[in-house]
Amino acid sequence: MTEPTNHGQPPGSVEERITDAALNLISEHGLGGVTMTEVASTAGVARQTLYSRYADVDAIVVAALDGHNRASITQLHALIATGSRASSKIDLLVRYIVANTAHGPGVDSLRAALSPQARATLDEHDQQVRRVIETIITDGITTGDFNTDINPADASRIIQGMLEAGTRLANRTGDSAAATATTTTMILNALDTTATS
Repeated sequence: MTEPTNHGQPPGSVEERITDAALNLISEHGLGGVTMTEVASTAGVARQTLYSRYADVDAIVVAALDGHNRASITQLHALIATGSRASSKIDLLVRYIVANTAHGPGVDSLRAALSPQARATLDEHDQQVRRVIETIITDGITTGDFNTDINPADASRIIQGMLEAGTRLANRTGDSAAATATTTTMILNALDTTATS
């Protein structure tokens, strides 16, 4: 069977078209309201092509999450590297996290409906972000920017919760800039920073 010709489809690899189609359909109809046939049609690929790559919609979601997570962590590391002090790295971290998650309910709101494998993929991303936070805190303690009495592992978990709260605030108010500023201030105060961002 040959691939359907769809001259109006967006550019990208077959995998990108499939994952984009699945995520768009899920955002419109919910996870339970999407079929493989709809994904194939929306992506402009034959069902045979779709099934040769993915067993079901959940497998597509796992692939999409994995790709997004890898790209996200790479971008976060690159951005954080531009900060000159630990406090400026915290500011960059908050801006990045809030900007990339404060756009209404996303995959996290679907977490309960996802398979254990998809939830594990989300959890791995959370752990990678937490490791970035822990590194920033450790560096800040070493340079004297942050309180030396802080346990970086424990603090990174608390800060991750503060980032989630900042994202919820941005979603609720529609003001990402204000939510980012408040979240950054709260985190730096919690770390007892003596630095200026």
